[in-house]
Amino acid sequence: MKILFVIESLHLGGAEKSLVTLLNKLKDKDFQIDLLIFKSGGELESDIPHKVHIIRKNIKIGFLDRIILKLSKLTHTKVHHAQLFRKYILKNTENFKHSYDVAIAYNQGLATYYVSERIKANKKLAWINVEYTKAGYSIEKDIQFYRKFDQIVTVSKPACENFSEALALIGEKSIEPMVIKDITNNEEIRRKASAFDPKFENNIFHICSVGRLVYQKNYTLAIKAASILKLKGYQFKWHIIGDGAERKQLNKLIDKFKLNEDFILYGSKINPYPYIHHADIFVQTSKSEGLGLTVIEAKILQKPVVATAFAKDNGIIIHEKTGLISPSTPNSIAENIERLINDIDLRQQISKQPYSVDDDEIKTLNLIENLIRAI
Repeated sequence: MKILFVIESLHLGGAEKSLVTLLNKLKDKDFQIDLLIFKSGGELESDIPHKVHIIRKNIKIGFLDRIILKLSKLTHTKVHHAQLFRKYILKNTENFKHSYDVAIAYNQGLATYYVSERIKANKKLAWINVEYTKAGYSIEKDIQFYRKFDQIVTVSKPACENFSEALALIGEKSIEPMVIKDITNNEEIRRKASAFDPKFENNIFHICSVGRLVYQKNYTLAIKAASILKLKGYQFKWHIIGDGAERKQLNKLIDKFKLNEDFILYGSKINPYPYIHHADIFVQTSKSEGLGLTVIEAKILQKPVVATAFAKDNGIIIHEKTGLISPSTPNSIAENIERLINDIDLRQQISKQPYSVDDDEIKTLNLIENLIRAI
């Protein structure tokens, strides 16, 4: 069976990590797998199994089109950039020469448009890894593409509900999205967590967050919470693993609150797990998440978690049992972190709570494999 996966790049991100894990789980099955990416050089490319054939599709856009696109971004700030970019992608690409039994767009946006319009396959599947409308997508602009897929897969119940609500607003009844959680390789995460010691300073409290430095991750909230903790006299280091478009403005905010020694931006790390493993707690302040893979990874490593409402809504944290759910205000985030700093028993109690991710891993793989084979 010939399968094509399409994703924009293999830079560090939840969808990208999930895809790498899935490909490594499928490599020994009776599948011939191609992986098409638009941007080369991603940190995760080296983790793709040798049996998977990587196709690099470089898209060249003319000078005039680039100017129009830049102007469009300035005048349509509420529209997701992928929806602005799609006509230039399709204009500058031809139909792909190979055909497949199954073609899978592993994230929304460019991968979805390309599989919809440029790939010939007996069956097409599309993954949605975000809460669609909260991420800035408009269903009116995308429905023509999603109608060409045999199944839409979302990674959590809230993501499914959000997409279903968008469909209902335009009266679309033929599409019924389903939920399949992102897959994790729990053994691999635990192994990588022991790969090295980040040499954290002794006798102070260590906090870790992992994610791209983008608006959705809401690091402004984390910095303001850190400022409150510092004003209260707490000694801590908050380790941020990830990079992105907001790095410059976050550095300015760190300077403003005099947190240069306390709130540390490391940039991207291909192996963030030792930082999570050696931290006292894990904190995620996102405005929304399709699922929240980094929180799941922190729970695999038995870390107490403070997270905003997405973690409860997505069913990955039970408040006061497997973590603490916080309102999205600086004071609330700071107060919940303060609880874990001061209450060692609570930290240990949360850390010891079993998390059934090993069962999730098997269930997810079976669901995906059954979906692929059901032609």
